[in-house]
Amino acid sequence: MGLEIRIIINDRFTGNRGSHKYRATPEEIEQNRKEIAIQNERDKRAREEAYRMNKQRFELGGLSYVEFHVSENDLFQAKNDLTRAKYNFIFRKKVLDFYQGKTIDY
Repeated sequence: MGLEIRIIINDRFTGNRGSHKYRATPEEIEQNRKEIAIQNERDKRAREEAYRMNKQRFELGGLSYVEFHVSENDLFQAKNDLTRAKYNFIFRKKVLDFYQGKTIDY
């Protein structure tokens, strides 16, 4: 399994086109996936904490309904982003498996 990135370089002076290939190793892909997952999880936890604090402030009258609702929406968006990242990873992995001729298990 690997990821290939092709960057096309145009030389504006001579009009020559060059190409540079970069092939990511499976270890690099896995490391990137882990970093993204950790970042999404941290974001979700931070928004959960902000929501908890804003809920307390709202209950004590120190926060308007609109501000509380915005923090609730932020928390929902963080959870949605985390779920979307997980399913995007699974989907892309299955596409790679398909093109590599592997059987696709559900």
